[in-house]
Amino acid sequence: MRAAYAAVQSRRAQLPLVEDIARHAAEAYERNRERIYDQQGLPIEAQAAVQAIASAELARIDAVVGYDLAQIRLHTALGNPLERTTR
Repeated sequence: MRAAYAAVQSRRAQLPLVEDIARHAAEAYERNRERIYDQQGLPIEAQAAVQAIASAELARIDAVVGYDLAQIRLHTALGNPLERTTR
């Protein structure tokens, strides 16, 4: 049960970090795009920024899913069964 709680806390701490990474990647893209429009930058710089955004978004999804799974594991470690819903 302690390990499940620690996993939830660890994953929760990751969430603001990946949000910052995604925000910084988006800001870098905007700066590169402005440089290109001012004819000071190269289009490949914007492409690299787009790849950074994609990586940041994947990291954000991984962090959120990991946090959700850790919460489920803690929930079950505390003796709570998962309920099945049928539709």
